[in-house]
Amino acid sequence: MTEAAADGDEGDRSASTSGTELLPWEGSAGRGTTANPDRLEVVLRHNHLPKLEAHGLVEWNPDAGTVSRGPAFDEVEPALEVLAEGAHAFPGDLC
Repeated sequence: MTEAAADGDEGDRSASTSGTELLPWEGSAGRGTTANPDRLEVVLRHNHLPKLEAHGLVEWNPDAGTVSRGPAFDEVEPALEVLAEGAHAFPGDLC
């Protein structure tokens, strides 16, 4: 089950307002974020950063606009390093 489906999105795959097709992992929360920096900020502030903070992966101060490594970051860092090393293998703008 994807995160979008878990959030009740049911995997909406319609075209975004920017005219580009959504990728399977985007769901409605990701719609148009690459073409619209304002939308990206909204999605980060109201979706991704709170979730990452809740899991201890980041420490986020929305008032100061800062994000730093959280107490649980060390647990996922090896996986992130592997993904970063192989970023050239990801299609398009996924890297």
